Amino acid sequence: MPALASGMSTVAVTNISVDQMKTDLNALLNQRMDGAADGSSCGSLASAGKDHISTFARWLSQSKALENLLFWKEAEQYKGIFMPEDRVVSARHICELYVTSGATWQVNIRANLRSEIEVEVAAADPSEEVFDRAQHDIYELIRMELYPRYCEEVSDEDNHHGEEEAESLTNVLNGSHPKQARSFTRFSREQFCEEALLFWVDANNFSLLFQSVDLRNRAAAIFDTYMSAKAKARVNVPERMCTAVKAALSDGRVSNDLFLNAQKEVELFLKNDVFPRYQEWYAQGGTASADLVTPSTSVACASPSRPGALKESSHWTSRSSLLDSDRGSVRAALVELLSVPEELANLRIIARKREAEENLDFYLAAKEYTLLFSDQDRLDQAGHICREYLDPSSVRLVNLPNEMNERIRNMVMEEKRAPADLLEPAINEVLALISSNIYKEYLKEQQKLREASARMPIQRAAAVPKRTTSGCCVLM
Repeated sequence: MPALASGMSTVAVTNISVDQMKTDLNALLNQRMDGAADGSSCGSLASAGKDHISTFARWLSQSKALENLLFWKEAEQYKGIFMPEDRVVSARHICELYVTSGATWQVNIRANLRSEIEVEVAAADPSEEVFDRAQHDIYELIRMELYPRYCEEVSDEDNHHGEEEAESLTNVLNGSHPKQARSFTRFSREQFCEEALLFWVDANNFSLLFQSVDLRNRAAAIFDTYMSAKAKARVNVPERMCTAVKAALSDGRVSNDLFLNAQKEVELFLKNDVFPRYQEWYAQGGTASADLVTPSTSVACASPSRPGALKESSHWTSRSSLLDSDRGSVRAALVELLSVPEELANLRIIARKREAEENLDFYLAAKEYTLLFSDQDRLDQAGHICREYLDPSSVRLVNLPNEMNERIRNMVMEEKRAPADLLEPAINEVLALISSNIYKEYLKEQQKLREASARMPIQRAAAVPKRTTSGCCVLM
């Protein structure tokens, strides 16, 4: 992370005294860092107050200054190490991570001080005070520059009630405006992209950990939740990042910058994709949750008559919100929908427009595979699936993680094996793809059809004209 530029002007904070600010800062710095990463959720994005170290850390992260807090905490922890051999290992770790030029979390300290620290650490006999002067300089930077800005920018508003439009993604991620974070969190949950926000928060909190056991345990949990081939909330990051994290976990090389690259990738996704959609959603009233739909068989609706048009579902009906539905229930609802031919046709229209029809076809072929009993029948079907949807040269290649794709193809094409559960992870992955784009668009289209239907005037049956006579009947 780039070092903070020197020469920043001190921000005047008039509502509290300098002494009180120093007291508050010291109390903040002395909070346990691991308390911020004990299985966090998006709820913490809006509920943690400004006197919580996780909020301060998020603000520093968005201000490109998190390295200062991390270094100060590690240097403070270093002072408590008594065994010389342990002190050597810790000093090298701190030097490589924060002091050396080009380090991941390089702090902005004087060049001569940097050189002196590197020489002493390289001598393999660092003193207990090796980082003291650098730690003092960083503390003064935090006290004089960063913390006053933080106190001015982070809102003291009610952290537990209400929402408002987020002015920027920075306001959401840095903890400065809980109400804005709350509305963005609701949007991400409704749009089935909450895993990106959850991952960002968990990765940021992970960077606050220093104890080896905490780092290993939390890293494994984050990887399993967001990055592994079987992750239930897999985030869309390059496969090389997932592979690098997995290798680091296997080798025991776990440091608090393990998820930094993936976190940056996800933040770009939130900035360039999710936040613009959030702004559009909020401009339209921010009430999409009231328009989403869930399974039902109680409604029968008219369908558009034009050929190829998306038909209004008789299988789904409105309800007040999908906000409380968990990912599992959404997945179950989608699976139910795919089993209905009329609804599958509706989904196929949307998939064709998005050039993603191969996802539906793969899902259907994979489900057919799960119904087969003969080993040879399964192998034949698996071979067809590999050639049609998993071969890198196929024009209908589905977007599965490389590791998952290669494992399936190797088992089928090389080992000639096709166990019954071969495609289960791939089915879950493709269902996630369908639910995040095709299914979302389907819900929107269904709501539009319902709104159009509600605006149509009710046509009354034409009255039967009464028979009248204009004169007397003449009997012949």
